[in-house]
Amino acid sequence: MTKKATATPSKPAEQSESPRSDPSNSTSSEFAQPHVFDSVVDAKNWASATQNNWLAAGYNNYTITQNSQGFYVLTFER
Repeated sequence: MTKKATATPSKPAEQSESPRSDPSNSTSSEFAQPHVFDSVVDAKNWASATQNNWLAAGYNNYTITQNSQGFYVLTFER
């Protein structure tokens, strides 16, 4: 599973290996930011792998949308 970094001038790019990290190490702030993936399957798999963490952090749902560059953006909702 690969995660693409979103390039914004005010924030450095994230490492592409983040989703492979242990989901038990996830923090609430990790779910406050969108995560960008190559495919819907990768986004769903990462959301499923971290579900206990984002539920515990107060999030109750997520959405996956496609951005203008063709990547899939996973956003958690409260």
